[in-house]
Amino acid sequence: MAKKVCVIVSDCSACSGLSKEDMLSFKSQLLKDPIISSVIGVRSPCIRSARQELKKLSLEGCDRAIIVMWCPPASQGLGKGRILPSPVDPHLVEIIDLSIVARKNGQSQPGQMTSAVRSRAAKLSLAEPLRERKMKFADPAIAVIGSGDWAIQAADRLAACGHRVKMISSGDVSEKINRNGLEIIADAEPEDIAGYPGNFTIRYTKSGSAGEATAAAVLLVSERIAAEPRIPKSIPVRFIPLEKFSDQADQMSKAKGIVFMDDLRSIDPSAPSVVPSWHTLLEAAKTAAAASLASSVAVVARDVKSTGLLELLWREAADTGVKFIRYDDKSRPRLSKDGKSIQVKDLVLGEVLDLPADTVIAPTVSRPWERIFVEKLFLPSDWDLRARQRGPQRGLAQSTCDGIFMLGYAGYNEPFDIIEPELGSVLVDVISYIRQGFHVARGAVAHIDEGKCSACYTCVRTCPYRAARMNDSWKAEIVPEKCLGCGNCVAVCPSRAIELKNCTDEQIRAQISASLQEVIS
Repeated sequence: MAKKVCVIVSDCSACSGLSKEDMLSFKSQLLKDPIISSVIGVRSPCIRSARQELKKLSLEGCDRAIIVMWCPPASQGLGKGRILPSPVDPHLVEIIDLSIVARKNGQSQPGQMTSAVRSRAAKLSLAEPLRERKMKFADPAIAVIGSGDWAIQAADRLAACGHRVKMISSGDVSEKINRNGLEIIADAEPEDIAGYPGNFTIRYTKSGSAGEATAAAVLLVSERIAAEPRIPKSIPVRFIPLEKFSDQADQMSKAKGIVFMDDLRSIDPSAPSVVPSWHTLLEAAKTAAAASLASSVAVVARDVKSTGLLELLWREAADTGVKFIRYDDKSRPRLSKDGKSIQVKDLVLGEVLDLPADTVIAPTVSRPWERIFVEKLFLPSDWDLRARQRGPQRGLAQSTCDGIFMLGYAGYNEPFDIIEPELGSVLVDVISYIRQGFHVARGAVAHIDEGKCSACYTCVRTCPYRAARMNDSWKAEIVPEKCLGCGNCVAVCPSRAIELKNCTDEQIRAQISASLQEVIS
């Protein structure tokens, strides 16, 4: 059950840039959050006497708290250990520095401040005061992966606050950003990630050569874009991004034929390769056929994933009249000369089919590294392995793997993500993680009640440490030596069959050993 969080705010107007009225508004907005029990204003803790006042505060009935500050040196100098009086647990005290979102173009940003504090409070409210072990960062750098404006802005603001940043970009962004402490690895594509939270190694290729970058934290910035095929305007066929289909379906008039394709490279060789969005594609095709949006609805793909629940969806789509055509790279589909149909050789029938098509639907383009992170780290995703927001246990951009942060994935169904409201909260989360200097591995392991387990595989897909697996009885089980007690399996288990229990000293030592072996191997 979530616990209430006390928020202690430094009233320093010089550092925060907030007037008395704005400060009062900031505090009142925080109090509207049911997770926050109280908001207490104090003098800036960068003053020695003010730090002593923190230890004299009356915080009865509250065992966790957030201290909000506006000055990086002061937040770093506040130190560790017991900052607040009992009954607040020293391990359940968050010190967050809002200087990175306090001002923008000389104007204060109370909205971003409130979002950042509430995000941290949501996470802290579910934390448990368990025994912990600290794994010191080998390289306290932040890796920012992305090439767009939001990735550039995030890297620039992190470097401006004195943090060492390594930006891995598929393009050359050196002309757009140049700041001390910022290393740009241009024209590079991430291929793999290894290590454990706080000690990551990102492997990438640059000009055909392999390279590595180490970092304590990774910020993954979304860059999904809508595919825009380059075809003559005289061609009558309409092209609609898959993610926009549901918005336009209600407005579409009766079509002669709708064809769903797994990518557009056949029609436009210059189009980048896409990751097939099978679940979304099948849902859209079924909807189109069931609503009689066209005289014929076809799915043209090199492969159709139809296992488990996807098989049910495939059967439902087929029952509504959707035709499925498979092809290979030697017989890729192409537009007819008059541009009114798609011609493709069906591998099953062995015949060249001429499919009427005045509307073609294709997936949105995704960066290749998005799938690497989703699959390698078991980030929460939809059926099509597109990363998405974690939920209330984590902050807005915190992934299931500590130290991996995501920007632009909260609205994962949209082809163009709206990132600005997330930016301030994400940066605060990244800095809060980096400033502690070590990764905290919880002194707990997950335990599964086999009697409640429904063998849904959710915990196995979710666990970022590969600690969950299916046993010989086809029930989920936890490998204690790999479990780091993050609690993500507890949060996602639909059967409520999992709980966290404290480790023994032997298990803690075994987990440290297992983590090191994973890195070495």
